[in-house]
Amino acid sequence: MYNVSLAYVVSFLAMAMVMSSYFFKKKSMYLMFQFLGIVFLIFSYFFTLEFVAMIGLIVGLFRTLIFYLYERKEKPAPIWLPFVFSGFTIIAFFIGNFLKGSSAVYYDIIY
Repeated sequence: MYNVSLAYVVSFLAMAMVMSSYFFKKKSMYLMFQFLGIVFLIFSYFFTLEFVAMIGLIVGLFRTLIFYLYERKEKPAPIWLPFVFSGFTIIAFFIGNFLKGSSAVYYDIIY
């Protein structure tokens, strides 16, 4: 029960980070707080041993980090990057739902 309570506290901190990110006008600060929120969410899933959910969050963490680094250099991110991260998200979905989960159906990808 202790891990679940700790996961709730950490996920509350994550949501506070994500919500506060919307109050920044600079895109780099917005992305930094989004990055921190994702890190806290990864820890909350770690405490509840939900490793499949962590895969998607790790993909999102890398996406946010790369866009943050482009923003810090004041350069536009390449147009192909969102497609690459979307592909990684789809791969993570298939790994989590079809290789590890037994109740997944093929049309779940639409949702």
